[in-house]
Amino acid sequence: MKILLICECTKQKDTITDYFGFIKIQIIWLGAFSKKRLSNVRSDYDAVIATNQSIRKNGRAMIETVREATGCPVFVFGEAEDGALEEVSVLRMGADGYFTTAIPSILVLERLAAISRRIAALRASAGTNDAAIIERGPLKLDCACRQAYWRGRNITLTKTEFNILKALVYHPKHVVGREYLMDVAYGEQIYVYDRAIDAHIKRIRAKFKSTDPEFEAIESVYGVGYRFAVNNCEMKPSRRTSDVSAACPHEVVRFQS
Repeated sequence: MKILLICECTKQKDTITDYFGFIKIQIIWLGAFSKKRLSNVRSDYDAVIATNQSIRKNGRAMIETVREATGCPVFVFGEAEDGALEEVSVLRMGADGYFTTAIPSILVLERLAAISRRIAALRASAGTNDAAIIERGPLKLDCACRQAYWRGRNITLTKTEFNILKALVYHPKHVVGREYLMDVAYGEQIYVYDRAIDAHIKRIRAKFKSTDPEFEAIESVYGVGYRFAVNNCEMKPSRRTSDVSAACPHEVVRFQS
């Protein structure tokens, strides 16, 4: 594993280097944070470690800039005496993880590797599916244009809502956990509570119900996550279409899944 280290003094650099001392990894010291230095950084790192001192000085903007420049998850190295509130603060600023010397280095390394693999998998999945058109019953997703259609009607979704719906639709009838949906919705960009996904699902349902009041394709699975239930939507006419059929009793209306 190759790690880019961002810290302002050699003492901190030595502390972190000694912390990972017995593990065979490559640590490249960038020095203090600066956009100019980052512009010369190659994109072949597996993760970035920044000290809490650097984060306090530069804030959320630093995390976003480093992530954009390297494409890597950003972990923050704090002091052993730092409390839980300090960790929460850093995670809310957008860091992918937080650790101190109180945590065994082998465990931290495994966390770094696990998140790096997950991010790589998400990117690979996005790359293979972005140009696809996915159809599930009356639902159509144009991933290239990021457009959603329900029974031929366009449903306007935000980027986050579209990503969540795409994840559900790509795995029809399977339960998709909140944690995975968080990764799909936000990637490695920001730390959010898992209940934020519930709010997004609520808004997605509301948008579909505004077109079809009987929309029930997204099911809740208590304590786990959500499922796109194809059987709940394939042959079910919308209320608007039913009203037309009732108004014209001699006209036969056929539905295709």
